[in-house]
Amino acid sequence: MAKSGALDTDIIQKIRASGTVYRLTAAEILHLHDSGVNNGVIDFMLQDYLEAVRWQEREYSRRYYDWYAFGPHWYWCWPHDVVIVRGRP
Repeated sequence: MAKSGALDTDIIQKIRASGTVYRLTAAEILHLHDSGVNNGVIDFMLQDYLEAVRWQEREYSRRYYDWYAFGPHWYWCWPHDVVIVRGRP
């Protein structure tokens, strides 16, 4: 798309619409740059990957950590580390 003269905003919109996240190596970044892809698109691809990793880590934390009551106190911990005394806050 960059070679055909498409605008950065159009390329970014197409990437977003596809739902694809690119994990770029240094060599791939250089290849994209040498192929005529503007820095704005490359920066978007790198930032999009970072956001995907952050989202994945948040989801992992939600899945494997939770709030548990132990007596009058609430704890944030692994689900199997404490006895659940009452429901979540």
